[in-house]
Amino acid sequence: MSTGFEIVTKQPHLHLRLSGRLTADDYHGLAPVVDQELADRGPLRMIVELSEAFEGWTAGAAWQDLKLNLDHWNDFDRIAIVGDLAKWQEMMVRFTSPFTKAELKTFASVEDATTWLDG
Repeated sequence: MSTGFEIVTKQPHLHLRLSGRLTADDYHGLAPVVDQELADRGPLRMIVELSEAFEGWTAGAAWQDLKLNLDHWNDFDRIAIVGDLAKWQEMMVRFTSPFTKAELKTFASVEDATTWLDG
């Protein structure tokens, strides 16, 4: 099974799909994408979609996630977390919200998340 981040699209919002168990290496691949998107267009609105195959993070990945959020404290405007995996949605919001100024919200569908991000 593949693991990590899949970039679904970069426009109009950065849309990532997470699957498997994320590792620190996954974040090393994601950071340059985030940096380039920020350089190209400034503050980001992002969809983080949790696939049914999402299993969580390794300790190294959790550290890299925290570091990415702190490095980009002011750089995310809104982050929509999408998926039917309520336990992961809740955990992501609790873990991420203290380390970003972004508004975070959970959704059951990408369509609802997109509507919120466009608002």
